[in-house]
Amino acid sequence: MTGRKIRSDSKLRSLPREQRARVDKWLFDKGMTYSQVAEACGTMFGLKISRSSVARYYERESLERIEEQRANAAAAKPLSPELEALSPAEQYEWLVNWMVRRASELVEAQLVDPDLRTHRELVALLKTVLMARREKTERELTHWKRKQFEIKCATECLEYLREQEREKQREKQRKERWADPHGPWPPEYRIPWYQE
Repeated sequence: MTGRKIRSDSKLRSLPREQRARVDKWLFDKGMTYSQVAEACGTMFGLKISRSSVARYYERESLERIEEQRANAAAAKPLSPELEALSPAEQYEWLVNWMVRRASELVEAQLVDPDLRTHRELVALLKTVLMARREKTERELTHWKRKQFEIKCATECLEYLREQEREKQREKQRKERWADPHGPWPPEYRIPWYQE
């Protein structure tokens, strides 16, 4: 005998399947606090367990569920042919629209039968949709700001070229004016023929 103390959260993991399923439902579906779960275990199962033990059990179970979800996502079926035919941008828009429809369904379900698990899913969906819409708005705003910058630069360049062209015309007129002594300036500035 090593005298090693058994982890208290192992008590919950060693419960029969039906009792452990009930504990998981309390924690993950009904959203009961750790203290409430510990008290319920003592009342219904005769199991004396602390609040911190329930917290450790919840953390371990949460990590296992996350890993299971990742494994399921990795082994998920490929997209349908209709979605495969869409571009990445169109698939992204389809997914956002699906989340909006799903959120609407959850809202209706919450009105009929409020449930904490449904509430959590609804909150997660709404957060994701809001972030997606915000990202789309910022992308479009950046696009239009770039267009405005390009138009401003093009206008400045065009004005510069026009000014250069006007300067060339003025320089050409000056050269033509001084090239001919009887050039196109007023008579009082012309050189008399007898002084040429």
